[in-house]
Amino acid sequence: MKHENCPFCRDHEPLLASNEHAFAISNKRPVSRGHSLVVSRAHVPTIFDLSAPEYSACFELVRKVKKLVSQEQHR
Repeated sequence: MKHENCPFCRDHEPLLASNEHAFAISNKRPVSRGHSLVVSRAHVPTIFDLSAPEYSACFELVRKVKKLVSQEQHR
């Protein structure tokens, strides 16, 4: 469900990766090369408030994005 004041509820293109519970985008102000954000689709105060499937889905994307960033850095 989209929230009016949530900066992550607007469309983000291009997505680096996504699944049912989360999506990954490049950071607009990267601190380092490949700096990316994995954002839960659930609106909760902290990551620890996610359900087990939502939490797992976020870290599934962390691994996927890490692989993408590593491949890109070796080109």
